[in-house]
Amino acid sequence: MNGTKAASVREVDAAARLAEECRRLADDLDDPAATAHAAHAAHAAHAAHAAHSLAAAAFHHGDLATATDLAGQAVASYRVAGPLADLGDCLAMLALLRSFLADPRAVDLCEEVLALCTSHGEESLQSTILWILGLEMWRQGDLTRAVALEREAVTLAARLQDRYSLFWLFIPALAWTTTASGDSERAATLLGVNREIIRGFSASPASTVPFAARQDQCIADLRRTLGDVWFDTLFDRGRMLSQDEAVAYALGGPSGAGDATDPVRSGPGRPTGPLTSREHQIADLVAAGLTNRQIAAKLVVAPRTAGAHVEHIRRKLGFTSRTQIATWVATQDPNR
Repeated sequence: MNGTKAASVREVDAAARLAEECRRLADDLDDPAATAHAAHAAHAAHAAHAAHSLAAAAFHHGDLATATDLAGQAVASYRVAGPLADLGDCLAMLALLRSFLADPRAVDLCEEVLALCTSHGEESLQSTILWILGLEMWRQGDLTRAVALEREAVTLAARLQDRYSLFWLFIPALAWTTTASGDSERAATLLGVNREIIRGFSASPASTVPFAARQDQCIADLRRTLGDVWFDTLFDRGRMLSQDEAVAYALGGPSGAGDATDPVRSGPGRPTGPLTSREHQIADLVAAGLTNRQIAAKLVVAPRTAGAHVEHIRRKLGFTSRTQIATWVATQDPNR
């Protein structure tokens, strides 16, 4: 499935080798008709791989029209020469490209690939096509189905332990669709999850032009909706999640770091609930006399994120100063 997931040159696989073997066997049998058929299959296999590789490269660089034309050529060749796995992979790429070009025929291709996956028990490609179909539903405005499909893709990829697809593709797409559905705080947290974990990969969404545009637009929309301080707070909350916590959160669970409450929107002077373990940690640092900048350096977060946490703590406890936070810390059970 690398043709869809990364713009890299594909290796000529078993299809071309088998076609060449068939050609040699036909020659040995001295059967002109079989020789002609095998030669056609070999040509189709090589042509398919070449077009597929070029389509992936064109997509990576944002040339969607060229990529779509090449992927269409590859699909036609794969239908002649196979193999079936590469046909499914290229159909998925073509579906993704058509979705980016607002071509509703993307849905028909997705359904064809899903049928192939079901009949052959292919789960990796199934997760990819669910992701693509979710993106297309998002484009068409069916946000409920879009989020559901992206969560199906996440569930399947997590079960297959496909970290590359999970954190490089599926969770970012879930953040995009979640933004559109109005759950801005969850979307911002999901973006933080993605940014932290993909550091272990050689590629990131920003390296592929069409994905980068959607990612940038999503971040811009969330910053307008949430404000910079609260967006950064939620983003950093996502960075703190483990991979298992990140998957659980992507599937609709709590963040594992305590429920977030917007420090700007919470009413002043009213406690909004007990502190999370992270907030207790920050309160302890406040009581120790650390400034927001010092807290940020210790926790490896942005200074404004540390400041937002302190403000959140103050409002949760109904306090008006850092001194009150320090006094409160001194009265707490050290074994809490």
